[in-house]
Amino acid sequence: MNWLILLGAAAGGAFLLHEGAANGIRSPYVPLAGKAPFIQAMSDALRPIAARLSEDSWALVIAHGAFESGWGKSSAMSGWNWFNITAGGQWLGSTQLGPDSDCSSGKCVPITQKWRVYADGTDAIVDYLGFLEALYPTAWQRLVAADAAGFATALGQAGYYTLDIPTYVARYLAVLNSVIAEAERMNS
Repeated sequence: MNWLILLGAAAGGAFLLHEGAANGIRSPYVPLAGKAPFIQAMSDALRPIAARLSEDSWALVIAHGAFESGWGKSSAMSGWNWFNITAGGQWLGSTQLGPDSDCSSGKCVPITQKWRVYADGTDAIVDYLGFLEALYPTAWQRLVAADAAGFATALGQAGYYTLDIPTYVARYLAVLNSVIAEAERMNS
């Protein structure tokens, strides 16, 4: 899979980055219908920072965004939060409240979460990569190495999610396989 070809296909992409995003102007998020538009939108957002990771790692990032946001349908997406990153005490940016699930008790219960809000997709990905590198160093190393199972497992071991690790890893890998298959179809 050549992710740079996909990243380079932005001209007719699902969305264009708002020109004022770098100046703090928030670009509106428009929900995307389907896997291909979601993958294209994430690819468009990744393009400005493409040199940060290898091509093999791009699929892991896109799959994590697809998995965490339900292919762009989660409530956090109105704030471009593809990775459902919560706004803890150290977060100085904008926030919004929205629904989530806590699965730490063995069964999932609905909760309200305070989500980070971003200006656009690239802003979200830049924060996500910095967030992983600073707070989840083992997961970051696995992402850089393009070790999908190791990445998802390390996230769970470090407390990124509350679902049990084997279930999360299996679901993440299924989404990754779907991302790869769809991207190959888009590139053919």
